[in-house]
Amino acid sequence: MSDTIRVRIIAPPAAPNAYGNTWENAAQLIASRLIAKYPGKVQLVFIPLFSKEFFAIPHVARAVSDGSAELPIILVEDRIIQSGGKISESKIRAEIEAILLSS
Repeated sequence: MSDTIRVRIIAPPAAPNAYGNTWENAAQLIASRLIAKYPGKVQLVFIPLFSKEFFAIPHVARAVSDGSAELPIILVEDRIIQSGGKISESKIRAEIEAILLSS
């Protein structure tokens, strides 16, 4: 494991005229709280659906394509910890804590 725990949130990009309650804004809010709670230990990245970064994660692209995963998708390191529903900060924190305890 690297020194930084990588969290990725994959969701549809905001519409061009969208503002306020977007998946990306929610991800940024969660990122700021996680970075404050785990300084220097967590990197959170929002990845828009069907972007170049999305297709660089083949197991997620396959899961979306075959319908076995729903959006948003949350990965901690390379493991999908959530598919569908609202972004769960508590699930992300639990996974981070488990990784930190095991290292």
